[in-house]
Amino acid sequence: MTVLTGENGTGKSFFTKTLYSAFNTLNTNVLHRDITMNITLIELRLSILKLSIQRFGKDDKQQMYNLSQSLLRLKDDLNKFKDESATIYFLNTIALYEQTDKFLIEFESYLKKIEKKPIKIKLAKRTIKELKYVFNLLREKLKDSQSSHITALNNALRDEIRDNFQITDLSELISFGEKECKIQSQEKDFTLTFRSNSIVSSVSDNFIAQINQLSRVVFFESPAYWSVRDALNKSKEVEQKNDLTGVSKYFYDLDRILNIKSKNPPIEAVAELATELKTEIGGEFIFDNGRLSFEDVDGNAIDKNLISFGMTNLGMIQALLKNNVVSKGSFVFFDEPETNLHPAWQVLLTKVLIKLAENGVNVVMATHSLDMIKALEVHTKDKDGDFIAVNHFTKAGGLFEFDSSDITENLIESREELSSPYKDLYIEDAKNG
Repeated sequence: MTVLTGENGTGKSFFTKTLYSAFNTLNTNVLHRDITMNITLIELRLSILKLSIQRFGKDDKQQMYNLSQSLLRLKDDLNKFKDESATIYFLNTIALYEQTDKFLIEFESYLKKIEKKPIKIKLAKRTIKELKYVFNLLREKLKDSQSSHITALNNALRDEIRDNFQITDLSELISFGEKECKIQSQEKDFTLTFRSNSIVSSVSDNFIAQINQLSRVVFFESPAYWSVRDALNKSKEVEQKNDLTGVSKYFYDLDRILNIKSKNPPIEAVAELATELKTEIGGEFIFDNGRLSFEDVDGNAIDKNLISFGMTNLGMIQALLKNNVVSKGSFVFFDEPETNLHPAWQVLLTKVLIKLAENGVNVVMATHSLDMIKALEVHTKDKDGDFIAVNHFTKAGGLFEFDSSDITENLIESREELSSPYKDLYIEDAKNG
Protein backbone atom coordinates (compact mmCIF):
# COMPACT_ATOMS: atom_id res chain seq x y z
CA MET A 1 0.00 0.00 0.00
CA THR A 2 1.36 3.39 -1.02
CA VAL A 3 0.21 6.64 0.57
CA LEU A 4 0.92 9.99 -1.07
CA THR A 5 0.18 13.02 1.06
CA GLY A 6 0.98 16.70 1.28
CA GLU A 7 -0.63 20.08 0.66
CA ASN A 8 -2.54 21.00 -2.50
CA GLY A 9 -0.35 21.71 -5.50
CA THR A 10 2.57 19.54 -4.39
CA GLY A 11 2.32 16.94 -7.18
CA LYS A 12 0.30 14.10 -5.66
CA SER A 13 -2.28 14.03 -8.44
CA PHE A 14 0.43 14.44 -11.07
CA PHE A 15 2.15 11.33 -9.74
CA THR A 16 -1.00 9.17 -9.50
CA LYS A 17 -2.33 10.17 -12.93
CA THR A 18 1.06 9.74 -14.59
CA LEU A 19 1.67 6.35 -12.98
CA TYR A 20 -1.85 5.21 -13.91
CA SER A 21 -1.30 6.37 -17.50
CA ALA A 22 2.00 4.50 -17.69
CA PHE A 23 0.70 1.28 -16.11
CA ASN A 24 -2.50 1.33 -18.16
CA THR A 25 -0.44 1.72 -21.34
CA LEU A 26 2.11 -0.93 -20.39
CA ASN A 27 -0.73 -3.28 -19.47
CA THR A 28 -1.73 -3.15 -23.16
CA ASN A 29 0.22 -4.72 -26.02
CA VAL A 30 0.63 -1.41 -27.89
CA LEU A 31 2.69 -2.98 -30.69
CA HIS A 32 -0.04 -5.55 -31.36
CA ARG A 33 -2.58 -2.73 -31.39
CA ASP A 34 -0.44 -0.78 -33.90
CA ILE A 35 0.11 -3.79 -36.17
CA THR A 36 -3.60 -4.68 -36.10
CA MET A 37 -4.47 -1.09 -36.97
CA ASN A 38 -1.95 -1.23 -39.83
CA ILE A 39 -3.62 -4.37 -41.20
CA THR A 40 -7.04 -2.67 -40.92
CA LEU A 41 -5.71 0.28 -42.94
CA ILE A 42 -4.56 -2.12 -45.66
CA GLU A 43 -7.98 -3.81 -45.68
CA LEU A 44 -9.76 -0.46 -46.00
CA ARG A 45 -7.58 0.67 -48.88
CA LEU A 46 -8.03 -2.71 -50.53
CA SER A 47 -11.80 -2.13 -50.45
CA ILE A 48 -11.33 1.31 -52.01
CA LEU A 49 -9.01 -0.13 -54.66
CA LYS A 50 -11.62 -2.70 -55.61
CA LEU A 51 -14.15 0.08 -56.27
CA SER A 52 -11.64 2.34 -58.03
CA ILE A 53 -10.24 -0.07 -60.65
CA GLN A 54 -11.82 0.14 -64.08
CA ARG A 55 -12.74 -3.10 -65.88
CA PHE A 56 -12.45 -5.15 -62.70
CA GLY A 57 -11.76 -8.70 -63.89
CA LYS A 58 -11.14 -12.25 -62.69
CA ASP A 59 -7.40 -11.73 -62.01
CA ASP A 60 -8.10 -8.53 -60.03
CA LYS A 61 -10.66 -10.38 -57.92
CA GLN A 62 -8.28 -13.32 -57.30
CA GLN A 63 -5.34 -11.09 -56.30
CA MET A 64 -7.44 -9.14 -53.82
CA TYR A 65 -8.96 -12.31 -52.41
CA ASN A 66 -5.47 -13.80 -51.91
CA LEU A 67 -4.28 -10.69 -50.08
CA SER A 68 -7.40 -10.56 -47.89
CA GLN A 69 -6.96 -14.20 -46.87
CA SER A 70 -3.26 -13.69 -46.13
CA LEU A 71 -4.08 -10.71 -43.92
CA LEU A 72 -6.71 -12.74 -42.05
CA ARG A 73 -4.19 -15.52 -41.40
CA LEU A 74 -1.64 -12.96 -40.22
CA LYS A 75 -4.16 -11.49 -37.76
CA ASP A 76 -5.01 -14.97 -36.47
CA ASP A 77 -1.31 -15.78 -35.98
CA LEU A 78 -0.69 -12.50 -34.15
CA ASN A 79 -3.69 -13.01 -31.87
CA LYS A 80 -2.33 -16.38 -30.74
CA PHE A 81 0.49 -14.76 -28.79
CA LYS A 82 -0.72 -11.17 -28.18
CA ASP A 83 -1.05 -11.92 -24.45
CA GLU A 84 2.43 -13.43 -24.15
CA SER A 85 5.45 -11.52 -22.84
CA ALA A 86 6.95 -8.73 -24.95
CA THR A 87 10.01 -10.87 -25.75
CA ILE A 88 7.91 -13.77 -27.08
CA TYR A 89 5.77 -11.37 -29.08
CA PHE A 90 8.86 -9.77 -30.65
CA LEU A 91 10.27 -13.18 -31.64
CA ASN A 92 7.02 -14.27 -33.24
CA THR A 93 6.52 -11.06 -35.20
CA ILE A 94 10.04 -11.43 -36.62
CA ALA A 95 9.21 -15.02 -37.57
CA LEU A 96 6.05 -13.82 -39.35
CA TYR A 97 7.92 -11.16 -41.30
CA GLU A 98 9.17 -13.46 -44.09
CA GLN A 99 5.78 -14.94 -44.99
CA THR A 100 4.20 -11.48 -44.79
CA ASP A 101 6.87 -9.97 -47.02
CA LYS A 102 6.25 -12.79 -49.50
CA PHE A 103 2.52 -12.16 -49.95
CA LEU A 104 3.06 -8.38 -50.02
CA ILE A 105 5.65 -8.74 -52.79
CA GLU A 106 3.18 -10.89 -54.72
CA PHE A 107 0.53 -8.19 -54.52
CA GLU A 108 3.05 -5.46 -55.35
CA SER A 109 3.86 -7.37 -58.53
CA TYR A 110 0.18 -7.29 -59.40
CA LEU A 111 0.09 -3.52 -58.71
CA LYS A 112 3.13 -2.98 -60.93
CA LYS A 113 1.34 -4.86 -63.70
CA ILE A 114 -1.87 -2.82 -63.54
CA GLU A 115 0.09 0.43 -63.25
CA LYS A 116 1.04 -0.13 -66.91
CA LYS A 117 -2.64 0.30 -67.76
CA PRO A 118 -3.38 4.03 -67.20
CA ILE A 119 -7.08 3.78 -67.99
CA LYS A 120 -7.60 0.86 -65.61
CA ILE A 121 -6.02 2.68 -62.64
CA LYS A 122 -7.09 6.23 -63.51
CA LEU A 123 -9.13 6.53 -60.30
CA ALA A 124 -6.87 4.31 -58.19
CA LYS A 125 -3.46 6.01 -58.36
CA ARG A 126 -3.68 7.59 -54.91
CA THR A 127 -4.98 4.39 -53.30
CA ILE A 128 -2.13 2.36 -54.85
CA LYS A 129 0.39 4.84 -53.47
CA GLU A 130 -1.20 4.64 -50.01
CA LEU A 131 -1.24 0.83 -50.15
CA LYS A 132 2.48 0.68 -50.88
CA TYR A 133 3.11 3.03 -47.96
CA VAL A 134 1.14 0.98 -45.41
CA PHE A 135 2.73 -2.23 -46.78
CA ASN A 136 6.15 -0.83 -45.84
CA LEU A 137 4.89 0.27 -42.41
CA LEU A 138 3.69 -3.28 -41.74
CA ARG A 139 7.03 -4.73 -42.86
CA GLU A 140 8.89 -2.35 -40.56
CA LYS A 141 6.73 -3.18 -37.54
CA LEU A 142 7.19 -6.93 -38.02
CA LYS A 143 10.87 -6.95 -38.98
CA ASP A 144 12.09 -4.49 -36.34
CA SER A 145 9.45 -5.17 -33.71
CA GLN A 146 11.49 -4.11 -30.69
CA SER A 147 12.26 -0.67 -32.12
CA SER A 148 8.66 -0.35 -33.33
CA HIS A 149 7.44 -1.20 -29.85
CA ILE A 150 9.48 1.66 -28.33
CA THR A 151 7.98 4.11 -30.83
CA ALA A 152 4.46 2.77 -30.25
CA LEU A 153 4.95 2.91 -26.48
CA ASN A 154 6.16 6.52 -26.48
CA ASN A 155 3.29 7.60 -28.73
CA ALA A 156 0.73 5.73 -26.62
CA LEU A 157 2.11 7.19 -23.38
CA ARG A 158 2.01 10.70 -24.83
CA ASP A 159 -1.63 10.31 -25.91
CA GLU A 160 -2.68 8.59 -22.67
CA ILE A 161 -1.17 11.34 -20.51
CA ARG A 162 -2.66 14.11 -22.64
CA ASP A 163 -6.08 12.45 -22.40
CA ASN A 164 -5.89 11.88 -18.65
CA PHE A 165 -4.61 15.38 -17.84
CA GLN A 166 -6.69 16.96 -20.63
CA ILE A 167 -3.79 19.11 -21.86
CA THR A 168 -2.36 19.93 -25.28
CA ASP A 169 1.20 20.75 -24.29
CA LEU A 170 3.06 18.30 -22.06
CA SER A 171 5.36 21.08 -20.86
CA GLU A 172 2.44 22.20 -18.67
CA LEU A 173 3.29 19.23 -16.42
CA ILE A 174 6.83 20.47 -15.77
CA SER A 175 6.98 22.86 -12.82
CA PHE A 176 9.41 24.26 -10.29
CA GLY A 177 11.35 26.02 -13.08
CA GLU A 178 12.74 22.77 -14.49
CA LYS A 179 13.30 22.02 -18.21
CA GLU A 180 12.34 18.37 -17.81
CA CYS A 181 10.61 16.08 -15.36
CA LYS A 182 11.62 12.49 -14.68
CA ILE A 183 9.86 9.60 -12.93
CA GLN A 184 12.05 6.58 -12.24
CA SER A 185 11.63 3.32 -10.38
CA GLN A 186 14.02 2.47 -7.57
CA GLU A 187 15.58 -0.33 -9.66
CA LYS A 188 15.88 2.10 -12.64
CA ASP A 189 14.14 -0.41 -14.92
CA PHE A 190 11.37 2.11 -15.63
CA THR A 191 11.97 5.77 -16.49
CA LEU A 192 9.63 8.39 -17.91
CA THR A 193 11.14 11.70 -19.01
CA PHE A 194 8.98 14.70 -19.92
CA ARG A 195 10.65 17.26 -22.17
CA SER A 196 8.71 20.17 -23.67
CA ASN A 197 6.07 18.36 -25.74
CA SER A 198 7.56 14.87 -25.84
CA ILE A 199 7.84 11.81 -23.64
CA VAL A 200 10.78 9.45 -23.69
CA SER A 201 10.41 6.10 -21.94
CA SER A 202 12.99 3.55 -20.92
CA VAL A 203 11.38 0.30 -19.81
CA SER A 204 13.03 -3.06 -19.33
CA ASP A 205 11.41 -6.23 -20.68
CA ASN A 206 11.22 -7.51 -17.10
CA PHE A 207 9.27 -4.43 -15.96
CA ILE A 208 6.86 -4.75 -18.90
CA ALA A 209 6.36 -8.43 -18.03
CA GLN A 210 5.51 -7.48 -14.42
CA ILE A 211 2.94 -4.89 -15.50
CA ASN A 212 1.46 -7.32 -18.05
CA GLN A 213 0.74 -9.68 -15.16
CA LEU A 214 -1.48 -7.11 -13.41
CA SER A 215 -5.06 -8.31 -13.60
CA ARG A 216 -6.43 -4.77 -13.84
CA VAL A 217 -5.32 -1.12 -13.61
CA VAL A 218 -8.00 1.24 -12.25
CA PHE A 219 -8.09 4.97 -11.46
CA PHE A 220 -10.74 6.28 -9.10
CA GLU A 221 -11.37 10.00 -8.62
CA SER A 222 -14.22 12.46 -8.09
CA PRO A 223 -17.81 11.12 -7.92
CA ALA A 224 -19.04 14.33 -9.60
CA TYR A 225 -18.77 12.81 -13.10
CA TRP A 226 -21.27 10.07 -12.35
CA SER A 227 -24.26 12.42 -11.98
CA VAL A 228 -23.75 13.56 -15.60
CA ARG A 229 -22.48 10.20 -16.90
CA ASP A 230 -25.16 9.76 -19.57
CA ALA A 231 -24.58 13.23 -21.02
CA LEU A 232 -20.82 12.69 -21.05
CA ASN A 233 -21.14 9.37 -22.88
CA LYS A 234 -23.46 10.94 -25.48
CA SER A 235 -21.10 13.86 -26.05
CA LYS A 236 -18.20 11.43 -26.49
CA GLU A 237 -20.03 9.81 -29.41
CA VAL A 238 -19.89 13.06 -31.43
CA GLU A 239 -16.57 14.54 -30.33
CA GLN A 240 -13.66 14.69 -32.76
CA LYS A 241 -10.61 12.46 -32.27
CA ASN A 242 -8.29 15.17 -30.90
CA ASP A 243 -10.89 17.14 -28.91
CA LEU A 244 -10.14 17.92 -25.27
CA THR A 245 -13.50 17.95 -23.49
CA GLY A 246 -12.29 18.51 -19.93
CA VAL A 247 -13.28 14.96 -18.95
CA SER A 248 -10.30 12.71 -18.32
CA LYS A 249 -9.99 9.40 -20.14
CA TYR A 250 -9.72 7.47 -16.87
CA PHE A 251 -13.39 8.25 -16.16
CA TYR A 252 -14.41 6.48 -19.38
CA ASP A 253 -11.94 3.67 -18.59
CA LEU A 254 -13.61 3.14 -15.20
CA ASP A 255 -17.10 3.38 -16.68
CA ARG A 256 -16.19 0.66 -19.19
CA ILE A 257 -14.63 -1.55 -16.50
CA LEU A 258 -17.68 -1.22 -14.24
CA ASN A 259 -19.81 -2.70 -17.02
CA ILE A 260 -17.62 -5.82 -17.00
CA LYS A 261 -18.28 -8.82 -14.82
CA SER A 262 -15.42 -11.21 -14.20
CA LYS A 263 -15.73 -14.99 -14.50
CA ASN A 264 -13.05 -15.44 -11.83
CA PRO A 265 -14.32 -16.33 -8.35
CA PRO A 266 -14.19 -13.29 -6.03
CA ILE A 267 -11.82 -13.13 -3.08
CA GLU A 268 -13.93 -13.90 -0.01
CA ALA A 269 -12.67 -10.85 1.90
CA VAL A 270 -13.44 -8.58 -1.08
CA ALA A 271 -16.98 -9.99 -1.38
CA GLU A 272 -17.48 -9.30 2.33
CA LEU A 273 -16.31 -5.71 1.85
CA ALA A 274 -18.82 -5.24 -0.98
CA THR A 275 -21.62 -6.47 1.28
CA GLU A 276 -20.47 -4.22 4.14
CA LEU A 277 -20.43 -1.13 1.89
CA LYS A 278 -23.85 -2.00 0.47
CA THR A 279 -25.26 -2.11 4.01
CA GLU A 280 -23.56 1.15 4.97
CA ILE A 281 -24.94 3.18 2.04
CA GLY A 282 -28.29 1.40 2.02
CA GLY A 283 -28.09 -0.01 -1.48
CA GLU A 284 -25.90 -0.40 -4.55
CA PHE A 285 -25.30 0.94 -8.04
CA ILE A 286 -26.38 -1.38 -10.83
CA PHE A 287 -24.72 -1.40 -14.25
CA ASP A 288 -26.94 -3.16 -16.75
CA ASN A 289 -26.45 -2.99 -20.54
CA GLY A 290 -24.65 0.32 -20.25
CA ARG A 291 -27.31 1.86 -17.97
CA LEU A 292 -26.57 3.02 -14.44
CA SER A 293 -29.10 3.11 -11.58
CA PHE A 294 -29.15 2.94 -7.80
CA GLU A 295 -31.16 0.25 -6.04
CA ASP A 296 -31.82 0.40 -2.30
CA VAL A 297 -31.77 -2.63 0.00
CA ASP A 298 -35.54 -3.10 -0.53
CA GLY A 299 -35.07 -3.33 -4.29
CA ASN A 300 -36.46 0.13 -5.07
CA ALA A 301 -34.82 2.00 -7.96
CA ILE A 302 -33.69 5.54 -7.14
CA ASP A 303 -32.55 8.07 -9.73
CA LYS A 304 -28.76 8.30 -9.50
CA ASN A 305 -29.02 12.11 -9.52
CA LEU A 306 -30.79 11.96 -6.14
CA ILE A 307 -27.86 10.12 -4.54
CA SER A 308 -25.37 12.25 -2.61
CA PHE A 309 -21.77 12.52 -3.82
CA GLY A 310 -20.62 10.77 -0.64
CA MET A 311 -22.88 7.78 -1.27
CA THR A 312 -21.83 7.79 -4.94
CA ASN A 313 -18.17 7.75 -3.90
CA LEU A 314 -18.57 4.66 -1.69
CA GLY A 315 -21.14 3.18 -4.09
CA MET A 316 -18.75 3.12 -7.04
CA ILE A 317 -16.08 1.45 -4.92
CA GLN A 318 -18.70 -1.09 -3.83
CA ALA A 319 -19.53 -1.73 -7.52
CA LEU A 320 -15.84 -2.33 -8.27
CA LEU A 321 -15.68 -4.94 -5.53
CA LYS A 322 -19.07 -6.54 -6.22
CA ASN A 323 -18.31 -7.11 -9.91
CA ASN A 324 -14.95 -8.62 -8.99
CA VAL A 325 -13.21 -5.95 -11.06
CA VAL A 326 -10.70 -5.41 -8.29
CA SER A 327 -8.94 -8.65 -7.44
CA LYS A 328 -5.55 -9.95 -6.36
CA GLY A 329 -2.89 -8.45 -8.59
CA SER A 330 -4.91 -5.37 -9.53
CA PHE A 331 -3.41 -1.89 -9.30
CA VAL A 332 -5.91 0.67 -8.01
CA PHE A 333 -5.23 4.40 -7.78
CA PHE A 334 -7.40 6.55 -5.50
CA ASP A 335 -6.98 10.31 -5.93
CA GLU A 336 -8.33 12.10 -2.84
CA PRO A 337 -10.83 9.34 -1.94
CA GLU A 338 -12.00 11.43 1.03
CA THR A 339 -13.89 13.78 -1.33
CA ASN A 340 -17.48 14.40 -0.09
CA LEU A 341 -17.11 11.85 2.72
CA HIS A 342 -17.99 12.42 6.38
CA PRO A 343 -15.06 11.54 8.71
CA ALA A 344 -16.88 8.34 9.76
CA TRP A 345 -17.03 7.17 6.13
CA GLN A 346 -13.43 8.26 5.58
CA VAL A 347 -12.43 5.88 8.35
CA LEU A 348 -14.61 3.13 6.84
CA LEU A 349 -13.06 3.65 3.41
CA THR A 350 -9.55 3.55 4.92
CA LYS A 351 -10.36 0.16 6.47
CA VAL A 352 -11.61 -1.05 3.07
CA LEU A 353 -8.40 0.04 1.34
CA ILE A 354 -6.27 -1.64 4.02
CA LYS A 355 -8.27 -4.86 3.62
CA LEU A 356 -7.78 -4.75 -0.17
CA ALA A 357 -4.03 -4.33 0.31
CA GLU A 358 -4.02 -7.27 2.73
CA ASN A 359 -5.58 -9.41 -0.02
CA GLY A 360 -3.02 -8.69 -2.71
CA VAL A 361 -4.47 -5.55 -4.32
CA ASN A 362 -1.87 -2.85 -5.01
CA VAL A 363 -3.43 0.29 -3.53
CA VAL A 364 -2.06 3.78 -4.23
CA MET A 365 -3.90 6.62 -2.51
CA ALA A 366 -3.26 10.36 -2.66
CA THR A 367 -4.81 12.20 0.28
CA HIS A 368 -4.47 15.21 2.53
CA SER A 369 -7.21 14.07 4.88
CA LEU A 370 -6.17 14.12 8.53
CA ASP A 371 -8.95 11.62 9.29
CA MET A 372 -7.73 9.07 6.75
CA ILE A 373 -4.12 9.41 7.84
CA LYS A 374 -5.15 8.98 11.48
CA ALA A 375 -7.17 5.90 10.49
CA LEU A 376 -4.12 4.52 8.66
CA GLU A 377 -2.01 5.22 11.72
CA VAL A 378 -4.41 3.33 14.01
CA HIS A 379 -5.16 0.36 11.73
CA THR A 380 -1.66 -0.37 10.41
CA LYS A 381 0.22 -0.34 13.74
CA ASP A 382 0.71 -4.09 13.68
CA LYS A 383 1.85 -4.19 10.03
CA ASP A 384 5.48 -4.63 9.03
CA GLY A 385 7.38 -1.90 7.21
CA ASP A 386 6.84 -3.48 3.80
CA PHE A 387 3.05 -3.26 4.01
CA ILE A 388 2.77 0.51 3.65
CA ALA A 389 4.96 3.28 2.25
CA VAL A 390 4.32 6.92 3.17
CA ASN A 391 5.45 9.71 0.84
CA HIS A 392 4.86 13.30 1.96
CA PHE A 393 5.19 15.78 -0.92
CA THR A 394 6.50 19.28 -0.21
CA LYS A 395 5.82 22.57 -1.99
CA ALA A 396 9.49 22.76 -2.91
CA GLY A 397 8.99 19.83 -5.26
CA GLY A 398 10.59 17.15 -3.12
CA LEU A 399 9.68 14.64 -0.43
CA PHE A 400 9.58 15.30 3.30
CA GLU A 401 12.44 13.60 5.15
CA PHE A 402 11.06 11.62 8.06
CA ASP A 403 13.05 11.33 11.29
CA SER A 404 12.20 7.65 11.70
CA SER A 405 12.00 4.52 9.57
CA ASP A 406 8.94 3.41 11.56
CA ILE A 407 5.77 3.63 9.45
CA THR A 408 3.52 4.68 12.34
CA GLU A 409 5.93 7.45 13.28
CA ASN A 410 5.97 8.58 9.64
CA LEU A 411 2.18 8.76 9.54
CA ILE A 412 2.18 10.78 12.77
CA GLU A 413 4.81 13.17 11.39
CA SER A 414 2.89 13.55 8.15
CA ARG A 415 -0.36 14.24 10.00
CA GLU A 416 1.35 16.85 12.16
CA GLU A 417 2.72 18.57 9.05
CA LEU A 418 -0.74 18.65 7.48
CA SER A 419 -2.34 19.96 10.70
CA SER A 420 0.14 22.83 11.13
CA PRO A 421 -2.47 25.40 9.93
CA TYR A 422 -4.64 24.41 12.91
CA LYS A 423 -1.75 25.07 15.27
CA ASP A 424 -1.23 28.46 13.64
CA LEU A 425 -4.90 29.25 14.18
CA TYR A 426 -4.70 28.27 17.87
CA ILE A 427 -1.65 30.50 18.32
CA GLU A 428 -3.37 33.37 16.48
CA ASP A 429 -6.51 32.88 18.59
CA ALA A 430 -4.46 32.86 21.79
CA LYS A 431 -2.74 36.12 20.77
CA ASN A 432 -6.05 37.77 19.95
CA GLY A 433 -7.72 36.41 23.06
